[in-house]
Amino acid sequence: MKPTKTINTYSEAIRNKYLKDIKSGAARSELYALTPANIRRLCLSLLDEGLSSSDESRLGKFFEENDLRNLRSVVKKVDLGKLKPIRNYLRGDSERLLLDDAVELLAVLVDFQPRPYRNYLKKEHNDIGLNVSKDNAVNEENIRDDYETMDAGEVITEVKEHDEKVIVKPKRKGMFHWVSTATAPGRWRIVGVGIVIIAVVILSTRYFVERKTRWMVWDEDHYVEVKFDLQKYDAHQLKIYKQERIDHFKKISVDCSTVFFNSSGAAQIWYGKNTTKTLEFFSAYGLHPETGKTLKPITQYMIDKYVCPTKDE
Repeated sequence: MKPTKTINTYSEAIRNKYLKDIKSGAARSELYALTPANIRRLCLSLLDEGLSSSDESRLGKFFEENDLRNLRSVVKKVDLGKLKPIRNYLRGDSERLLLDDAVELLAVLVDFQPRPYRNYLKKEHNDIGLNVSKDNAVNEENIRDDYETMDAGEVITEVKEHDEKVIVKPKRKGMFHWVSTATAPGRWRIVGVGIVIIAVVILSTRYFVERKTRWMVWDEDHYVEVKFDLQKYDAHQLKIYKQERIDHFKKISVDCSTVFFNSSGAAQIWYGKNTTKTLEFFSAYGLHPETGKTLKPITQYMIDKYVCPTKDE
């Protein structure tokens, strides 16, 4: 008999995708160090990179902002306490998200498909991430026991007794009963095996994060692909590799002959100030590589004032 799909199975499927992405090294870099601040940072990054109108509306509903033009400002100033339930749910500290808007936001953050909930209901019951049978519970439990966070270059493994409640709610008492009733040498053997398992998880997770994830760094006027570097990661210089950024995002020089607008009048040059407050120009929309601030589209006023000032000025 096929299981019934509900908002709870939807949220569980989303969390399962997050756990699998973490284990495979495919998750967004902001999600390895799972904090409310990083969740907010991911929301801002997604807005800067460009979301579909429907996904942007879902962020607007969660952050209670109807005017999507103001959404980035609202997200930037949001009380981080609003994002703690999402952090707790992903970490396994809570069994379910209370708000439907939070579930939809989470689907956007981990790029779960199909979304939203109404599309999820239309799919066949064998979608990835749906509640598993007891025969598959061990595999899903292993994913949860492999949950990891990455902070300042250090990979930390968290193993929580209640994580498996998400799938099958097995009783863990028996396992601890073995430890408590074992002889002293037996207890030490169990502890030793546990340490070895944790070490393997840490090393394998670090391998996937450092080797399997592609990275890029800003090099004077463009992005270049580089290998993982812990010092650059700690300094927030490493970015998740994006081919579009490599191909189209450049710092450029402009003058009075530069074509600033396309045939429809839309800006095709963006500007922002670097750390020394010097005005710089770029070939695509995005964040300033040094300051992290959102670039602004060029205007005729900026051209007249800074690029081609008149003698009268």
